[in-house]
Amino acid sequence: MSASLPVALSDTLVGTAVPQAGRLRFTAADPRLANLDGAFFDSAAAARRMAETVLTARAPLPNGGPVAGRALLALLRQG
Repeated sequence: MSASLPVALSDTLVGTAVPQAGRLRFTAADPRLANLDGAFFDSAAAARRMAETVLTARAPLPNGGPVAGRALLALLRQG
C-alpha cells in the first residue's frame, strides 16, 4: 500500500493524496471539500490549490453575498 501525502492549507489538514495509477487520488478530510473526494490530481500541490480555490469560493463576501465560482471554473478549464 502506498503512503498517503497530507494536503494542508496553512496548518490545517484538508485531505490526503494517495498515489494510484500514476496520479494522486484525493480524499477529503474537510466536509466542505466532499465534491473533491475521489478526484485525481497530478501533484499534492495541485490538490492543495484546488482545495484552496473551493474553500475560497464557498467563503462569504464581507457584505454577506456569495462568491462567484469564476476562479474555480478557470482552473477546471485549464485541466
